[in-house]
Amino acid sequence: MELYNFYQAFMTMCSSLFDVTLKQALYIGLAVGAAVCATLFILQGVGLYTMAKRRGMRRKGWAFVPFANIWFMGKLAGECNVFGRKMKGAGIYAMVTQMIAFTLCAVAAICEAYLLLNHGEPNLTEMGLWYWTDLHGASATVYKFYEISSYIISIAQLAAEIMLVILLVALYKKYSPKNYFALGMLALFVPLSRYIAIFVLRNNNAINYEAYVRAQREAYMRRQQYHNPYGNPYGNPYGNPYGSGRPYGQENTPSSAPEEEPFAEFGSNDSQDDPFDLGEAPKNKNDDDFFN
Repeated sequence: MELYNFYQAFMTMCSSLFDVTLKQALYIGLAVGAAVCATLFILQGVGLYTMAKRRGMRRKGWAFVPFANIWFMGKLAGECNVFGRKMKGAGIYAMVTQMIAFTLCAVAAICEAYLLLNHGEPNLTEMGLWYWTDLHGASATVYKFYEISSYIISIAQLAAEIMLVILLVALYKKYSPKNYFALGMLALFVPLSRYIAIFVLRNNNAINYEAYVRAQREAYMRRQQYHNPYGNPYGNPYGNPYGSGRPYGQENTPSSAPEEEPFAEFGSNDSQDDPFDLGEAPKNKNDDDFFN
């Protein structure tokens, strides 16, 4: 699928920037596209092979087999999560959709090359699309498929990309749990990024994402307990040295001392007591510890 996209991109670039015929541009686009795809394919293969080797998996050579490497990627990723539901066999679905999209792209490229080589350079529409006239027999049939191939390929490529992104998100969760969302979005909008990302992540350890989330949540709760100035609501076994000022391990039980009457001074018979003298407000010894 990427080969077809590269082939079209480089062929269009050569025909517009350089003084070459469309036939020459076709050959150049196909050659350069194949070289780029082979390089990216090898990078991805090395990444998948290294991941499998570090986990002691068998059949590591599948990492370098076209289409089968997508299935092998599913083995490395494990179960995929789609809208809260687990999907098994995502690697198989992704592999099948990739094969369908690639087959349609290959047929369209063959039809394009057939028309170009047998009926000369095409005419251009206002949108820059190619078309031929006065075609008969097999050429007319080929041209009819070529006309609708772009719509069929668009649907097949969309299905293949969706399945591949689901698979890649599961793989990124296992090998880069902190950045899996960003890498997944990058794979969605820049599909070629997956080749480089898999190669870069090849030496990371495989992590159970659910266990990773639980560990992060527990670490967050521990940090909140140790810095909570209002008591120990989360059951911290080490007490609450930053809260009420009680020593380690002492429970927050109510004081046994009787509460003072808040208006007792106004009822005193001592003539020396000034009912309007509130005195200096007592300093709370925990005030300085609030932000510690």
